[in-house]
Amino acid sequence: FTGIFINFLMNSSFYPQLLNYQGGTVASNYLKGKLLRTDNCFSLHETSFALDVNTGINWMDGSPALFDAKLKEHGEVWVFTNQSGYVYLKEQYPVADSKRIEHFHVTAMTLPFLNPSTRQSVLEERYLVQLKAKD
Repeated sequence: FTGIFINFLMNSSFYPQLLNYQGGTVASNYLKGKLLRTDNCFSLHETSFALDVNTGINWMDGSPALFDAKLKEHGEVWVFTNQSGYVYLKEQYPVADSKRIEHFHVTAMTLPFLNPSTRQSVLEERYLVQLKAKD
């Protein structure tokens, strides 16, 4: 009974809270209800299996040349990236929408992450960015 109770607590409270720090899961929740084209969603310097699975879209590795071509073709591009990619995108393209996401590799938990007072020191940043074509 103890094992069942612990398993229940972990599945009903601990694991759902953990998903708040999985960048791809947070990004896919943000995108719910938005109409996305399957051919204008890319990643830059970052990948996320959870983002692929939860959106049903293969977020391909992108490049500036690919972004430029897709922006000309569709007028917008969505990009999942890290902090350095976000800085680059903001400098090069008009940003229509962006979401900053706190990220941690939840499959490799550490004591600093589990401790709420030290958690911020081990979190990384991910961004979901919507680029618009230049006028």
